[in-house]
Amino acid sequence: MEGIGIGSELFPAEIIQNSEKIVVLNEEGRGRWIIHLKGQAPANLKPSHFGYSVGHWEGDTLVVETTGLRANDGAFGRGLRSENARIVSRLRKFDEGRNLELVSTIHDPETYTRPVEDPKTLSTWHPELTVLEFQCEENPEGAREGMVE
Repeated sequence: MEGIGIGSELFPAEIIQNSEKIVVLNEEGRGRWIIHLKGQAPANLKPSHFGYSVGHWEGDTLVVETTGLRANDGAFGRGLRSENARIVSRLRKFDEGRNLELVSTIHDPETYTRPVEDPKTLSTWHPELTVLEFQCEENPEGAREGMVE
């Protein structure tokens, strides 16, 4: 599900939200996920690495549909997809808000015979951690932030 994600146990993410969008900044690889909470994806969307994500709430679950993704040939162990792929992600908190679950499903009849689901349980909430600049060579301490000793 390249282009979509929220942190990991080793590399944190920061989530910023207002009434119009949610922005997820990932430390690893300087990734970002912009989720628009109003409107819909523009017509004639030019395919891009991150695509265009539109989200809405269904109870306590954020449901996000991402379209406009650039085709991917599976290089570097990443999944295959066509430019017509649509990824639906469901995000919810559990364990009294200490953990996040992200279940992403790729819908791409040009590549797969059925939708493919990618469930993940994301790391425990650590409010004391901050997203740092990700440079292994220049920031070895940042690469170990969040690791339990």
